[in-house]
Parts: sequence; C-alpha cells; structure tokens
Amino acid sequence: MSIKKLYKWLIPEKSRIFIYHIINKSLSIKYKGNTVECNCCNKQFSKFLPYGDSNVKRLNASCPWCLSLERTRMLWDYLNKSNYLKSNNRILHFAPERCIENKLLIIENIKYYSADINPSLAKIVVDIRDIQYPDDHFDLIICSHVISIV
Repeated sequence: MSIKKLYKWLIPEKSRIFIYHIINKSLSIKYKGNTVECNCCNKQFSKFLPYGDSNVKRLNASCPWCLSLERTRMLWDYLNKSNYLKSNNRILHFAPERCIENKLLIIENIKYYSADINPSLAKIVVDIRDIQYPDDHFDLIICSHVISIV
C-alpha cells in the first residue's frame, strides 16, 4: 500500500481537508507582499499561486491563504455588490467554496445552506438532481463549477 493510500485510509476526509488548509496557511508566509489582494480573506501577497493540472497551469490564480480562485473572488465580489446579503434571504450553495461559506455562515440576516452530495464538503447532503425543498424556497442558489457524471 502506498503512503498516499495509507494516509487516505487512516485519516478521514474532513481531517485531510483541514490539514491541507493549515499547511497552505503556514506556507503563505513565503508570499509576503502587497502586489495582489484577495477580497475573500482581505490579505495581501506578492502574487497568487499557480493553479491547474500539470498540462495547463494558470498563473496568479490561487490565494496562498484561503485558496480562493479567480472565480471565487469574482463570485464574492458579485455577492457583496448584490442585495442577496442584505435582507432575510435563503441561500442554497452547492459545492461551497470554503472562504465564501465561512463568510456567509456569520451573516445574521440570511439563512445559509451549504450543500454537497459529499457530507465532508458541506453542512447538508443534497443531490443537485433531486433537491428536496419546495419550489421558491430559496432566494438564491449558488452553483459554480459543479460537474456530475452519471
């Protein structure tokens, strides 16, 4: 058994995700600077990290602290400029980005539901193909970068 398989077998997924974030936050000190600022964590760095698979890496894509990507920062910017966070809205967020989920959870005047088919990745388990809530229950459904193969 490889070390990677042993690690996955011994350590639950939620713990592995937590460890991954702690390691990245520790390594973010290498990018001290003020060239770029992440609107999700409000921290400044010399640059964002590259992101993508080995064939196609996007430069300046991922925040060293909160790991937000370009699409995440753009979504957070949109939400901040919208009225969705200013009233008693109900928001359903599929495959929640951790930095946005953390921000939405602390806003008192909205009802926020983070959802995923994987219980390690969100607060409630919901199959996006079979949402068990009545029509018009949510004021906003966020579904960004969700892929399902059936």
